[in-house]
Formats: sequence, C-alpha cells, structure tokens
Amino acid sequence: MTFELSAEALRARDQARALAEAIRPQASAIDRTAAIPAELARELATLGSTDPMATVVMVEEIASACAAAATGLLAGKDGKALGLTGLRGAFGPDDSPRTQLALAAVALGVGRAALEAALEGVRQPAASDVERPQWVVADVATDLDAARLLTYKAAGTMKRADVALARLQASAAAERAVDVAVRVVGSTALTTDSVIERLARDVRVLSVLLGTEEDHRAVAAEALLP
Repeated sequence: MTFELSAEALRARDQARALAEAIRPQASAIDRTAAIPAELARELATLGSTDPMATVVMVEEIASACAAAATGLLAGKDGKALGLTGLRGAFGPDDSPRTQLALAAVALGVGRAALEAALEGVRQPAASDVERPQWVVADVATDLDAARLLTYKAAGTMKRADVALARLQASAAAERAVDVAVRVVGSTALTTDSVIERLARDVRVLSVLLGTEEDHRAVAAEALLP
C-alpha cells in the first residue's frame, strides 16, 4: 500500500500549512484565553474536505501550530463544528471513525511540534558536560512516522480496527515526544506559557478525548478477532 497524497490532499495540506504559520505566533494567547481570534476563525472555517486523507493532513498541519485551533476543524455527528475554542474547555466529541481519525491527526501535530522543540533543544549548546540524549530524538521521529503511516492507512480504509490502531499509536507517540522534549530541554521546558508546557497540557487532554491505550487495544482486538 502506498500513501501518495492526492491533488486535493496536497492542496489542503498547503492551505493549512500557510494558515498554521499565521496561527503559530498567537498559539499561546489562544490557549490562555480559550478563544480563537475572529479573523483566524473565519480562515479556519474555509478549510474542510470530505476526503479523510485531506482532513488528516490538514488537521496535523494546524495542530502542529496550535492544537486548540485544530479542534475547530472537527465536526460532530450533525455535521456542525464542535466549537472547541481551546483544549482546556474541550468536551468529548462523537466516537465516529472520522472524528476519532481527526483526533489522531491532532495528536500527530502535537507530537511533531514536540519533536521540533526537542531538536531545537539538542542544537543548543549544553549548559554542562552532560551528553544530550540525541538518540531519543531519533526514536521519537521513528514513532511519529509509524503513527503517521498508520493514520494514513486508516484514512484509506476507514475500518474500525485501523482507526483504533492509528489512535493508539498517534496518542502514544505524541506523549513520548512531549516527554523527550522535556528531557532534552530540561526544567525550563515547563515554565508558564512555554511551547512545551502548552504541549504537555494538550497531550494530556488528548489522552482523555482519544481514550486510554487499553480502550484502543480493546476496540482493535474486537474488530480484528473473528
């Protein structure tokens, strides 16, 4: 199975990537106030696709800048926006495969942002003679790539088991990425309003929205077993 993105998915990714750059400088304020500025909200409203793969790549791009903004792309059972204006005030969305797949994409975006923060930390001069744990950054990159491929597969099949496995891997990879970012950067990573501090809170809320690893394993096993 190959995961070459369609023309629609590529357009969605590029559009979301451009918007993510506009959102990134305002991510801390969005998180702090649990409100998306009206202009950005209007631009977010222009994003959308019925293609699951396009939705996945689009949501990951926005989530890499601001997970709270990315939740605004998700839709409930009635097709209306969930209206999640910040992960601090997020409530549980529906359990449809499409929404759960989109949440897996949010986790991918959070993990990617954490990996970028960890890489930036590795590049900084060490304050002591302690060796930087560079190998753990490589492990996180591998975890995230595996999660992304599973998520792409789930977007292609929309099978219950595939979505559950994608959620499991994406959630776990995001949590490991945040843990590694904290380990590499050190205690300053968790100062108020730092990027990593925000990501650490986001990944905990996502674990509630996505469910526990045991939940995902149970769903996948039930779907896989005859």
